Amino acid sequence: MKRQKSFAETLAEVKAMPPRARDVRPGEYNADGDLFDPAGTLLTRAKASITTADARALVADGALLAAEGCGCGGSSGCEIDWIADDDRAKLRDTSGPVLAGRRRTPTWIDLWEGAGSVVVFAHGDVRWGGMLG
Repeated sequence: MKRQKSFAETLAEVKAMPPRARDVRPGEYNADGDLFDPAGTLLTRAKASITTADARALVADGALLAAEGCGCGGSSGCEIDWIADDDRAKLRDTSGPVLAGRRRTPTWIDLWEGAGSVVVFAHGDVRWGGMLG
């Protein structure tokens, strides 16, 4: 009769398995909660909250700009809007961003980074130059 594997043996086998491939979803979150920029670069949250002045400076320096208007953080099935390069350039000549928060929506701006990519992510009721909010 064949001996049944112990829990420790089974655990060792599972740990020895190669990691599964990451589901890259450009411009979206995947099922594991990983966020990717439009080029497919994996991002991690660098700062949970940044000031509007920091957001403005980062975008002026070339950071990508993403937005979601419901205040869910972007991972609850809403669509993330990625502001185009030419539109980001126009924001340099506007005031803002402004954390309006008028719709009783959770509203904040956070910072994401990964492999040369910097992303300013506006959540909720953020208004900026007529392109957000």
